[in-house]
Amino acid sequence: MMRESNVDMYVTNRLDWGHLVSADKFSTNHIYNELYEMINNRWDWEKRYLHANYSQNLDLKTDIEQVK
Repeated sequence: MMRESNVDMYVTNRLDWGHLVSADKFSTNHIYNELYEMINNRWDWEKRYLHANYSQNLDLKTDIEQVK
């Protein structure tokens, strides 16, 4: 005997639980292999190597903070 149940489900994608990495052409010949994979794994590369305020430095009106 099968019962039919009507259950509504609401799903959200607000939390980041990870992602897939393209490792098909990942070379292990270099000391820092991720530097050579910025085209294949762009999201990882940007998170590891670009500063959080990088895009602000591209604006010509923004004064770049200098080290004294």
